[in-house]
Amino acid sequence: MSRYYWWCAASGIVWGALGYSIGHDWLRNSVVFGGVVASPLIGIVAGAVYRPAYSMSRWKQAAFALLTLYVCASLFALAGGVLDMMVWGRMEHYIVQEDGSRGFGYRVLSSAITTPLLGTLWGLTFGGYVLFLWPMAVINHQLLRAQAERPNLPLQQTGRP
Repeated sequence: MSRYYWWCAASGIVWGALGYSIGHDWLRNSVVFGGVVASPLIGIVAGAVYRPAYSMSRWKQAAFALLTLYVCASLFALAGGVLDMMVWGRMEHYIVQEDGSRGFGYRVLSSAITTPLLGTLWGLTFGGYVLFLWPMAVINHQLLRAQAERPNLPLQQTGRP
């Protein structure tokens, strides 16, 4: 794996920490932890998706950064939903209704994935997070570009043992 993708994985870890700091109050812990665990892989995917954009104009790069922001937020939520589904499963439980009687309820497994996904995309867009995360994504991709264009030089010997 080239140095560029190592930097993408490191960038994914930083974005995972940012996702944790934003989402830990709004989502179940297993959802957030699933995204954090998958964040290095999400960073590598984002780097691979964005790499062709380095030869485009600045405006197209900015638009591509917005695309990768939404793709990565979706992958973060999907990874979290999968972990949440694995941890909590079908989660069968009794529901006490208004009249005091008990009913039996369960969570639909597909909602374990779709709820965090739709909630993340809704919060990113209408919660205003895109307004500061998009410029951060553009800067992040420019930093990764600097690493991609930097030549792989061998380590120099210092003469010390």
